[in-house]
Amino acid sequence: AAVLAAGVYGGYFGGLLGVVLLAYAGYGRRRISRVVRPALIETSELAFAGVIIAVELLGLLLRGSFTANWLPLGHSATVFSGGVAQAFSVGELVEVGTGLIIAVFAVLGATRDWVREDRGEGDR
Repeated sequence: AAVLAAGVYGGYFGGLLGVVLLAYAGYGRRRISRVVRPALIETSELAFAGVIIAVELLGLLLRGSFTANWLPLGHSATVFSGGVAQAFSVGELVEVGTGLIIAVFAVLGATRDWVREDRGEGDR
């Protein structure tokens, strides 16, 4: 169930990053800096990584298996029908999405050119 949920939510990781990149391209870094702040994004990533760890550790403590479902299952075709799969997937969505945002904005903010400066005439 967790693999299926990760596959369903997998497209949103790029979607979360895509929305931020579109806002960056349309409005520029200065206008989106109120929302895309390193402290806020890094705190969100850390908090939701903690959610993932807590959900899995509670399975170990309550049911004896790291990925055990410890939440009651809801009725079929409802939000709560998957137990811990939904909690894990939401944590994974935000954690990975914010991690991608951090990585991409680190590259966009890079000021060092990593190409060697001492290339000879034959290397061009």
